[in-house]
Amino acid sequence: MLFIISLLNLEAFDFKQLPVWIWFISYITYPIISIWLTWRQPKPQQADALSGPSLPAWAKGFLLTQGIVVSALAVLLFFAPGFMSTVWPWKVTPLLAQMYAGPLLSYGLGSLLFSRQDKWLGIRAIVPGMFVFTAGTVIVSFMHLNLFSLTELADLLWFGTFGIATAILGMLTFRAMQA
Repeated sequence: MLFIISLLNLEAFDFKQLPVWIWFISYITYPIISIWLTWRQPKPQQADALSGPSLPAWAKGFLLTQGIVVSALAVLLFFAPGFMSTVWPWKVTPLLAQMYAGPLLSYGLGSLLFSRQDKWLGIRAIVPGMFVFTAGTVIVSFMHLNLFSLTELADLLWFGTFGIATAILGMLTFRAMQA
């Protein structure tokens, strides 16, 4: 998505700068490598083949809900960046709002995919990274508290949802690592 957004906004880039070339080469190369690795990946194990305790419905429900919400946010950022830049918790340009869509869509789709797992071992590969992402977001947001008014709904949603997600993902990570 970042490559597509970049192509749609070529005027925003100064191609005399090396970082711009690195940006474009990276976002051409990373998807190709990812597709190649996915193609070469052996078929995933059936849920029955994974050992260990079953994943409770609330954990699956959290991952599903998180996936739906974050994916919907990513779609809005991609298709309505002008509007989203006006409701974002801090000042962003429409281009930057649109650029946020790619990583958030990856996060959301990953959450949706892993919500289908039946065992704790099935989510062990993803929940630690999600926990680090949400915890990091909360920490960095507090470090830059001056960017937030904390009186607007977007600010309260930002801290509330990331705070709750961090707590739940922390519990999921702890339990998945025990499996």
